[in-house]
Amino acid sequence: KSCGLIICYDLRFPELTRSMTLEGVDLLFVVAQWPAKRTMHLETLARARAIENQMFLALCNSPASDTACSGHSAIIDPWGEYLAQAGDSEATITSELDFSVIEGIRSSINVFRDRRPELYKVST
Repeated sequence: KSCGLIICYDLRFPELTRSMTLEGVDLLFVVAQWPAKRTMHLETLARARAIENQMFLALCNSPASDTACSGHSAIIDPWGEYLAQAGDSEATITSELDFSVIEGIRSSINVFRDRRPELYKVST
């Protein structure tokens, strides 16, 4: 399976993750130093990127014990469900990923077939 990598701030740009998905990425790694005061943003954006791109997402965020970050590293499935999640302290999380789930989701909710990029533009 194809993997992609972004950093924390990149989560705020859905078109970046979408372009990677269109190139075949099924697992996105996100390396972050997300501040604790915006933990809800981190969790929401990570789940949104997994759901809208029907992909797995592995998030690694600095733990609260080292910085002003929040921890909450996670492995998220294409439905936006947590397969594993850490708290605010240093932790190792693992999960098995069943990539056949992606095929099922993409055939039942085929957002890639139904996209209409000719109707909109992302401008600079």
